[in-house]
Amino acid sequence: MNSPQWLATLERDGFVHIPRVFGMENIDRLAVLAMQSADDFSSSNDLIRTREGTPVKLLYPLNKYQEFVDFLGRKEIREIVDALVPKSDSVLTWEDVLIKVPSVGVDVAPHQDIGLDPVRSTVHSLGLSLHSDADNPVFFLPGSHRLGPLTSNAVAALSKDCQGMFRPVPTEPGDVVIHNVHVLHYSEPNRSPNARATWYLEFRDMHDLLANGPWERDWTLRRRAIWVSARMAAGDEIGESEPESVKQHLRALESGTLSLRVPHVTETVQYDPTSPYNHFSEWTNDWQASRVSPDATHHLTGDGTPLYEARFLEVLKFHAPGLAPVLDASGAYHVTPGGLAAYAERYVRTFGFYEGRAAVHSADGWFHVLADGSPLYPERYEWCGNFQEGRCPVRLPGGGYFHIKEDGAPAYTERYRYAGDFKDGYAVAQLGDGRHSHIGPSGALLHGRWFLDLDVFHKNFARARDEGGWHHVGQRGEALYAARFRNVEPFYNGQARVEGFDGSLSVIGESGDTLAELRGPLRSPLEELSGDMVGMWRTQTIRAATELGVFEALPASAEEIEESLGLADSVGVRL
Repeated sequence: MNSPQWLATLERDGFVHIPRVFGMENIDRLAVLAMQSADDFSSSNDLIRTREGTPVKLLYPLNKYQEFVDFLGRKEIREIVDALVPKSDSVLTWEDVLIKVPSVGVDVAPHQDIGLDPVRSTVHSLGLSLHSDADNPVFFLPGSHRLGPLTSNAVAALSKDCQGMFRPVPTEPGDVVIHNVHVLHYSEPNRSPNARATWYLEFRDMHDLLANGPWERDWTLRRRAIWVSARMAAGDEIGESEPESVKQHLRALESGTLSLRVPHVTETVQYDPTSPYNHFSEWTNDWQASRVSPDATHHLTGDGTPLYEARFLEVLKFHAPGLAPVLDASGAYHVTPGGLAAYAERYVRTFGFYEGRAAVHSADGWFHVLADGSPLYPERYEWCGNFQEGRCPVRLPGGGYFHIKEDGAPAYTERYRYAGDFKDGYAVAQLGDGRHSHIGPSGALLHGRWFLDLDVFHKNFARARDEGGWHHVGQRGEALYAARFRNVEPFYNGQARVEGFDGSLSVIGESGDTLAELRGPLRSPLEELSGDMVGMWRTQTIRAATELGVFEALPASAEEIEESLGLADSVGVRL
């Protein structure tokens, strides 16, 4: 592809759409991994979120998934890059996956891709569509790349003046859109029920980088080695002609001593949040390291300083996607890491987000909301729990528990006296007669055994109580041992702390054998027998007090009872 037809369009408009570069079967796995990354790397700084906490970008995917490494060297990508930059000079300087989650995928304001430095040479970015974005395309302003680097203020003014000139470029899975990093582009919020992910690969000229920066020489050589290594693994005849400095890094990659994560930020190249050329300074992960203040009126950063200026009557912890429940004089709602309301509605009480959904208590009942504040479903309940493993327990008005699915629809038709959270694939459900058993996500019974009380599974075992007392059961509902106890704790590394009916404490193994004595009995057998023998004394005392009319005279002191009832001295005290 020495002189492709699309090159003239790219030079004229600053972007070009090349459809069907890859078949759907080639990128299916990449699409799955792109959306899975929000869970796989939820605690990583490489998963970039907006101030509201919605995931928007995964940095360094080559370091995260081997599938991306294997795909990088494909012939189709090599041919496109070789048409843009001489084969011997191309360097992969940036790679990330832009994520637009369903329904709440945030908008990206008009910008140039120059958040790190005001690029003054020709740099192109390849966007490989992993999903269809027909409902949420990227809009480009044709010819705007000829203006060079623009400040944020200039971008805002130009975008306003040229609002009707931006051109949408809808793509299908496997399409590639190439754009000059100076061309203005934006995307609207993803309100569709479909996910959208795009893998971006930015390439520059190695000789230009070595001569003009901004990165140091070794950084450029390492990034060149990653690109060459991917090409070689795909069968490209490249590598032998590389300078020795690059070959050293190639050998380091082969031996595993060189990481595929070569950060864009280095000791000499930093993001400047105050730079007028930094179009991305609003993104932050500050909420992840935050904690609730001692008086529970606001949140603190990792070093103990307030995360924002506002103060509330009560706050709870931040949860992904970066929202925290708060309460003030106006009511309960969720706030962003900046302490700002995430939506206009107010409730009686709000709770944390779990799996992208938060339970709220309104005047009309309980339900769940999404990150933008919109209700997940129209129904209202007497109570709602939190989503765990795609299921959430709810209680109907007047009683009756069951689980709902991620979209709010009932997971099954049965109704229970009680139902708890799912853990490791199963939840506890209670019948009207008080018996408990384990159910799966569709409501089917796991083992069909019923107990007076029951807990979820922890490391394949669950706490259970029958007529004899507490014990542990396996996933078929079978008892692990014959003994019964007043109380048992879950197994911890193969051992559990238990309390006997005599008040003793001990540690048992999974077969029920005693491994350690923690406390002896609090009552001896003789004390228990004596208590049983004098039990009739209590009955006779109550009978005497009833016949004498003591209860009718209460409240009164012993002496007052003796006097009012005409009893002999000290009888009132003995009673």
